[in-house]
Amino acid sequence: MCDKGEHNFVADAHNWEQRIKGEIQSARGWDIDWGELYAKGKPTNSIKKIENLEKELKTMRAASMQSSFKAVTPYKEWHDYKRRSFNSGPNSAT
Repeated sequence: MCDKGEHNFVADAHNWEQRIKGEIQSARGWDIDWGELYAKGKPTNSIKKIENLEKELKTMRAASMQSSFKAVTPYKEWHDYKRRSFNSGPNSAT
């Protein structure tokens, strides 16, 4: 037993470990307890969640691979301006 003036670091570590275990358990149980209220029709099982996310990822990849991007030269006027301003200094040959 510790005196009142001493601090028990072992007890603190044990308390912290118990708190973390409780947080993890409550996070795992949240979907079972409350998931149906907030996400109707979505699975509460971890394996089914992973399967649904993998399906969603496949559709996202398919959509992101389609692009209508056309290669253009951006800011052509700016590049011309920079080229003129750097070449028109006092030491330039022109």
